[in-house]
Amino acid sequence: MKVNEVQLFEKGYKNLCSTFACGQWATKYIGRPDAPLNVAHVLCDKCLGELVQSIHEQYPVEAAKDETSHADIDVNGLTEAVADARTHAEVDKIVEKYGLQGVPTKTDGATVQARKDAILKTVE
Repeated sequence: MKVNEVQLFEKGYKNLCSTFACGQWATKYIGRPDAPLNVAHVLCDKCLGELVQSIHEQYPVEAAKDETSHADIDVNGLTEAVADARTHAEVDKIVEKYGLQGVPTKTDGATVQARKDAILKTVE
């Protein structure tokens, strides 16, 4: 995650929880790691758990549904295309054509072979 986005992070400093009247020691911060720590909200584990529970209750998250089921994929065609792929561009075309999710990219540092292996794992 980028440092200029709101996130949960640790700094290792001991502070008191920012939650009203909690008084527990806390090391978790909610805010931006690139901002001054005095503008972050500091939480103990108990209050963090309560916050997470509250978020789940107010904003229920459905499991992401994969747009393509294994039944929709031509496994033989996909396997042949993967076997024939020699470059990152060819692997990118396969990923786009079949609408595959979670395949590492060249910018992630993955090799062509690692990307091909990841594609084949999606249809196992």
